[in-house]
Amino acid sequence: MPEGDTIWRTAAALRRCLLGQTVVAARPATLERLSGSVLEEVHPVGKHLLLRFSGGWTLHSHMRLTGSWHLYRPGESWRKRPGRPRHP
Repeated sequence: MPEGDTIWRTAAALRRCLLGQTVVAARPATLERLSGSVLEEVHPVGKHLLLRFSGGWTLHSHMRLTGSWHLYRPGESWRKRPGRPRHP
């Protein structure tokens, strides 16, 4: 189960790799509105990650019991299959 320290380390890794980067494409279709926006902030809040993008968008991520984020270099094969985002 991801705990606070895992969330903080994940936020730091996302900042290091993605802060200031432009979203080229996003899947599934519900996330397409992020395409073309720039990641401006990554905030760990308890067990939640808030990723703030230009244009006023915020992506809320909660890793639940077994969730994780994976960072890949361009062209690198995914080691895990993509998860399915959920929304209320």
